[in-house]
Amino acid sequence: MNGAFLRGVLAGAAAVGALAVFMPGVYRAAQPAMRQAMKAGIKAYEQGREQLSELAETAEDAYAEAMEELEREAKQKQAQAAEAAEETASQPSHAMSGDGAGNGQRGPGV
Repeated sequence: MNGAFLRGVLAGAAAVGALAVFMPGVYRAAQPAMRQAMKAGIKAYEQGREQLSELAETAEDAYAEAMEELEREAKQKQAQAAEAAEETASQPSHAMSGDGAGNGQRGPGV
């Protein structure tokens, strides 16, 4: 609970206590309204907690799904990089092909 809410609850409790001591007739007349207000506050608080819990669960699910997607994408990139490296390693280089390219020989007039 935040401090402002707690101060409000304490101020309300102090006001009710003072009302009960100094104006018992008004206190008795106000009790049904106070109970209704308390019940409404409790219901609102509980509904807020439930909604916050559902929101947290939704956010956790979305986070987990996003992490799974990121991991899957990273694995795909690694697999593609490994496949590209394998293809590069399996292709013959020009230095080995015997066509004179890349073997240090200079052409005519150079």
